[in-house]
Amino acid sequence: MNENPLVPGKALRGVAGGLLLMAAFTFFWLRLASLGLPAIYGSVLLTIGFLFGLLLLGFAIYLYKIAAAFPKVTSEEDKAEEKRTGKWFGIIFGGEGVAIFPTCTVLSSLRLQQYVIPAIALIVGLHFYPMAWVFKRKLDYYTATWTSLVALAGIWLTFRQGSQESVVVLVGLGTALATITYGLNMMREGYKLSRKN
Repeated sequence: MNENPLVPGKALRGVAGGLLLMAAFTFFWLRLASLGLPAIYGSVLLTIGFLFGLLLLGFAIYLYKIAAAFPKVTSEEDKAEEKRTGKWFGIIFGGEGVAIFPTCTVLSSLRLQQYVIPAIALIVGLHFYPMAWVFKRKLDYYTATWTSLVALAGIWLTFRQGSQESVVVLVGLGTALATITYGLNMMREGYKLSRKN
């Protein structure tokens, strides 16, 4: 193989790590949606989540394995960019986690537990906006907007009818659709990167 300094092994490992996150998050949101459905439909969702997770896991393992054949980051410019993206990813991802805990705590203490799930989805959706800036990806804007709209629809439905089952299904499926799309796009990007060495 010919080394291509434009595609360091760390880029492949980064995509692989993202795939693992999308596999876990997709299963989480589909599992959540399954709670508001009859058992047979819930089982179908869990099966889809499990199979999709296996697909992403398998491709992530493949990327981790071939990453060793790719060059390391060498230029100062690449190192600076890697440091910048790593720092901001950590801040945004950490901020998302920090925002979720007090939101759940406050809503629960106010006896508004029915708003917890759409509130979490809204925080997840909003965190994609700065991710778009960090990674310079248009998809993040679409993912952010879609997930935020799904979450807001869940909040509105909760306020209007208070039916937790329909809200759980809507928010779970809507957010899972975003993570599935994101995961498939990461697979495509990983495949493109893997062909450049």
